[in-house]
Amino acid sequence: MPHPREPRPPTRPDGDLAFDWEAVLQVRAQIDHPDPDWPHVVAGIRAPTLVVWGGPSSPMPSEHVRELAETVVDGRLVRIDAGHLVHASQPAVFTAVVRGFLALPD
Repeated sequence: MPHPREPRPPTRPDGDLAFDWEAVLQVRAQIDHPDPDWPHVVAGIRAPTLVVWGGPSSPMPSEHVRELAETVVDGRLVRIDAGHLVHASQPAVFTAVVRGFLALPD
């Protein structure tokens, strides 16, 4: 669940970028000052939802990730000790977890 935090404006990397820098700034603004209605939006999700957390080396606090999984009606939390970029750090484990989740019966 998004929680307000001390803004930490990112520094734009030098040179041409393979992504839209303005999108980074917009996302960071939402991360630093999330809409207070987020809990209501998340509570309205009715589809089974997989929440993957990267473990203690992730910058996402465990209590916030747990709160997200518990707020979704059918949220399921999985921990993969891989840091923030779980899909890149542990691609085989991440893929297995997602495939297992998708294979669950309705």
